[in-house]
Amino acid sequence: MDEHLLFIQYVGALYLIYTGVTMWRSSPHIEAHLMRGGLLRLFATGFLLNISNPEMPIFYLALLPGVLGIKPFSVSGTIELLLVIALIDVVVIGGHVALGRKAKAALTNPRKLRLLNRSTGGLMIGAGLLVASR
Repeated sequence: MDEHLLFIQYVGALYLIYTGVTMWRSSPHIEAHLMRGGLLRLFATGFLLNISNPEMPIFYLALLPGVLGIKPFSVSGTIELLLVIALIDVVVIGGHVALGRKAKAALTNPRKLRLLNRSTGGLMIGAGLLVASR
């Protein structure tokens, strides 16, 4: 292996280990502004972000012809398809909001946050050791 690449590998491994040790040793820091707003506001924000994401139409344009065929849709068929897509978004974004509320409970508990920091730090240290040993 080229010695320049080996140097970059070891620098990356040291950075992973350093970041892991820093996370392991960090004290839980709880942000007071986590998830401001009610459920409806959070849901609406997530829904609008998802609908306005340019990847979504591209995804549907790539997926739908394989599933539905390439025949043209009628106006009622198009409306029906858009309603199904919107319903799927409502269910998915609703699930994200529910999971977010559960995560908020975990992220405001100092013991759970310390466990999360130590778990993540341990994974990063392990990844750094793995990279260094290759």
